[in-house]
Amino acid sequence: MNAAVEFDLRELLTAAGAEFGRGKRPRCPRCKKLGTLSVDLANGVFCCHNSECDFRGNAVILAKAQGRLAHVSPAERRAQAEAHRRAREAAEITASRASAERQQLYATHRELLSIQEKADEWLRTNPDDQTAWSGLRFTDIQIPRVRAALGILEDAPIETRLKFLEAGAEEREAMIDVVIERGGILDDSGRFVEVAY
Repeated sequence: MNAAVEFDLRELLTAAGAEFGRGKRPRCPRCKKLGTLSVDLANGVFCCHNSECDFRGNAVILAKAQGRLAHVSPAERRAQAEAHRRAREAAEITASRASAERQQLYATHRELLSIQEKADEWLRTNPDDQTAWSGLRFTDIQIPRVRAALGILEDAPIETRLKFLEAGAEEREAMIDVVIERGGILDDSGRFVEVAY
C-alpha cells in the first residue's frame, strides 16, 4: 500500500507542527530545527536529519500517531478477514445461483422460440389449427416474461438482482410485470436498458 495515496503527507506534517517555507526544508515538529526535515511526498515518507531527533516514518505511521488511522488488533483483523471470507463465499454462491437461473431462462427462451416457429409453420399449412394458435398465444405471453426476467438478472442493479433471486413467485411476477410495463430496466449506472419483446 502506498501511504502517499492513502493520506496527504503535507497535511499530516502540518498538523504535527511542521512549518513549510519557500523552497527550504520544513521545520521539524519534534526538534523544532529549521531545514532538517526531508519530505518525499510522492512516496509518503519523511525524515529529520538532526542527529539528536528521531522524527521519521511514513504517512501511515503519522496518521496513526494523530489518531486518523484506527488501530486494529490481531483479533479484530482475524474477525474482519473471516467476515470478508464469508461475504466472498456468499457472493460466489449468489453469482452461481444467478448464473444457473439465467441458463434455465435461456433454455426456456429457446424452447419458446421453437414452439413459436413450429406454430407458425403449422398455421401456414392449416390456418385453423387451434393447437398452433394456442401455442402462439402461450409464446406471446411467455417470451416477454422470460426476457424481462433475464433483463433483471443481467442488467438490473445488484440490489434488484438479489431481491429477485430471494423473492417468492408472486413477487417475481410483480417485478417482471414492472419491467414489461416500462419496456425495460435501469442498469447500475441509471441507464435505461430496453428489453426487446
